[in-house]
Amino acid sequence: MFSIGIVLAGWATVKACKEKAFLFGIKQKMLMGFLLFIVAVSFYVNKDIMADPRNANISSNLLQNFELPLFSLFFGICFVMPKALKRLLLAFGVFTFGYLTLHYLIGFHNPYWSNLDLPVNFGFWRLLNII
Repeated sequence: MFSIGIVLAGWATVKACKEKAFLFGIKQKMLMGFLLFIVAVSFYVNKDIMADPRNANISSNLLQNFELPLFSLFFGICFVMPKALKRLLLAFGVFTFGYLTLHYLIGFHNPYWSNLDLPVNFGFWRLLNII
């Protein structure tokens, strides 16, 4: 699924560049870089948790979960389109990206978080070790 999304995003970007409907200035680059940094930190923090067979009940593909919000934010930020569609894409992207960020970084709404065989505040301390 992730590779299909990349192909579609690439096709849409090439088409938009030909029609001069693609914006990718320094603001868009910084914002997309920041979003990708959050995904990388989430992946690093949850790498050991998801690989542990004792915690198989919460394992999921983090990159596929972040795919849809990232693509909707990318299209909403970098493409020239009608204002209503742009707002819809940005609202959907912000809310789903925010939810997934909270879910993967601090265990927001995760019913299995208290059942993990991890020390207290494992994700928080692992995040502090990065910084």
